[in-house]
Formats: sequence, C-alpha cells, structure tokens
Amino acid sequence: MSRAQPLHPDQWLVNRLISDYVPFDYLTRFVFNKPAFYSDYEKWGDGLRAHVVKTVQETYLKDKQGLRRRVYDFRGD
Repeated sequence: MSRAQPLHPDQWLVNRLISDYVPFDYLTRFVFNKPAFYSDYEKWGDGLRAHVVKTVQETYLKDKQGLRRRVYDFRGD
C-alpha cells in the first residue's frame, strides 16, 4: 500500500499531513513529524510511552529505509 505516490516530489509532505490527520498512528508521526510526535509523547502515561519506544526501536530504528518502503512505499532518505 502506498500512502503517497512514491515518485511524487511531495511524498514526504503528503505523509506528514497524513500524520496530522491520524495522530494516534504514532509510528507515522515519529517518522514524518517528530515535533508533533514529541508533543504527543509528553502527554502520554508511562505504559504507553514504553510501548511506543519499544515499537519504534524494534521497527523503524532497526531498518528505517525498509519500514518506509514497506509501509509508506517511500524510496527517499
């Protein structure tokens, strides 16, 4: 599934806008809109924070390009 046209020059912006409309998708928010992610993070309880940190570490941080390609069909860096 492609959340933005992968070859479109504004693909990063489109995914960032999606992260604003779907704020509960914390992984998308982390990948494309870190300021909004960290603002949200400050409001979460310890349990949710721990879950989110673990998920980000085990998915995105292990293979940034791979996750972007699989989830967002994003080919840039």
